[in-house]
Amino acid sequence: MLNSKKMKFFKGNVEDLDAIAVIYCNTFIGYDYTSDDINEAKQTIIKHSTYPGFQGIKYINESNKVVGFA
Repeated sequence: MLNSKKMKFFKGNVEDLDAIAVIYCNTFIGYDYTSDDINEAKQTIIKHSTYPGFQGIKYINESNKVVGFA
């Protein structure tokens, strides 16, 4: 089971946005992504996490590294 203390909700531009964008690109583009892809991913994440009634969730490991998001 996931440790709820390591699940953090977020909206918009957050401190870990770069790490979240890298995970997004690795998942949807693969490892051959560009800085433009990262910037587009950031805008998409910000947009989706700020829809009325919605928010993002990031999962942090024991080393305080983002390892997943929704």
